[in-house]
Amino acid sequence: MRTYKKIGELLVEQGIINEDTAIRTVAEQKVSYRKFGDLLVENNMASEHDIARALSEQYSVKYVDVNTISVMPEAVISVPEDLARKHHILPVSIKNKILTVVISDPLNIDAIKEIEFHISMKVQPFIGAKGAILEAIKHHYRFDASIEPITDISANAAALPDIEPDIVKDEISAPIIKLVNLLISEAVESRASDIHIEPSREYVTVRFRIDGVLIERTRLHPWLHSPIVSRIKILARLNIAERRLPQDGGFRIRSGGKDIDARVSTIPVSGGEKVVIRILDQSHTEVNLENLGLSEQDFIRMESLIARKKGIILVTGPTGSGKTTTLYAIINRIKSSMTNIVTVEDPIEYNIAGINQVQVRSGIGLTFAKCLRSILRQDPDVILVGEIRDEETAEIAFRAAMTGHLVFSTLHTNDATSTITRLIDIGIPPYIIASTVVGIIAQRLVRQLCPSCKKKDAGAYSPNGCYMCSRTGFYGRTGIYEIFTITPEIKELIVSEKPEETIKAAAKKLSKGTLSDDAFSKVRQGITTREEIYRVIETDIF
Repeated sequence: MRTYKKIGELLVEQGIINEDTAIRTVAEQKVSYRKFGDLLVENNMASEHDIARALSEQYSVKYVDVNTISVMPEAVISVPEDLARKHHILPVSIKNKILTVVISDPLNIDAIKEIEFHISMKVQPFIGAKGAILEAIKHHYRFDASIEPITDISANAAALPDIEPDIVKDEISAPIIKLVNLLISEAVESRASDIHIEPSREYVTVRFRIDGVLIERTRLHPWLHSPIVSRIKILARLNIAERRLPQDGGFRIRSGGKDIDARVSTIPVSGGEKVVIRILDQSHTEVNLENLGLSEQDFIRMESLIARKKGIILVTGPTGSGKTTTLYAIINRIKSSMTNIVTVEDPIEYNIAGINQVQVRSGIGLTFAKCLRSILRQDPDVILVGEIRDEETAEIAFRAAMTGHLVFSTLHTNDATSTITRLIDIGIPPYIIASTVVGIIAQRLVRQLCPSCKKKDAGAYSPNGCYMCSRTGFYGRTGIYEIFTITPEIKELIVSEKPEETIKAAAKKLSKGTLSDDAFSKVRQGITTREEIYRVIETDIF
């Protein structure tokens, strides 16, 4: 006969807590009338997974980690979201008229009976961690269950001719509008920067770029492609009849209490039109230096650089390395009512209060160079040039710096020292570079390990995967930096036109940290992984 053991005894046997903790928690339980496991979790004495495993042993009910199981859409649809949330139940699968669920409380018989009554089939419960179940419910119900009734229209509508949404029957166009809204709101909730809608003969693939990496979110019936694209074109004020040429547009929406700017780009591909929607969250305009991921030493260097009154400060790195975010953080730091700050951007990604921002329009002749010439007559103190792309823009920017202005701009180079070579290639004389450039900031973005599920093995952290991080093991990104201050020694090397490697070696002697140094420091701190570093930068360190 099996001996019944209390959860506290099981946790003590497993080494999760000691006997003193169990006794104190029991005493607290008698006063608060709360569950033993909840008190341990609240006091950081045990995790929800520890409690779930102990309950599994106590009641002989199988424990499962909901982060590692596959969930069938038909199971999710069978149970209303309000019931799933009310009882902390995740529907997993249906087989032989038995619904398998994961529940946090195996003693909640009323919950199981209510679900059985609602779906008219038997329920087979497993035990899981409450927090993980709630995250899984949020993940599956916010999109998968909502999209199923919409995609059902394809079965009846596939025979219809290829027509635009403005003349589609109401019963078809309304679900398409809802589907597009769902895609956008899901992307915003998932922290996606882009939505990719890619057509093929078999299906339409929807992918989200989350933390810089594309992740497939869903596949839709191919019939849905044309009305989805047309709906997006209507929102972005594009020509819905033009399918042969690329188009660009945009629109603004409010999602999850946030103002979102969406930029739309369409391009004809073999299967139809591919659409990419860039999502710009206006709440991110208040980014500051403290949130960039700068080390203490780099933070001091950065503050020293941006305190200058004149000269050029360049931020370098490939597309998508966070250069614009860094520039906005700097502008937010130095802006004041006593400073006239003007930016020239293409495009303006975020609107910053108190800053004069100019949008480049090359189609009508309003280029970077032309904007800069006009700005110099506007009595600026600080000028931000979105990117130095050609010799003309570079010359005007350097002229502005030489006449007493503080200029910020970006370049596409691999590291800080190669920026000097790039400027010489553009046509800027070495002596002007040496006298005008005060600092160069090279950077990349790396994914951060998810704080909810990262695991430590042999002293190193690695990704695991949960619903909070979309099972990627990573949540959010941080910057890695190389801040290169132009010292008198470096100036002499530039004027002497010494090779890039000589300048790099001199910078290393002056104890200037490289991108690799900062990257592997973040690996040692458990912020990211070696594999992620190798994905983002070229390094000789193994």
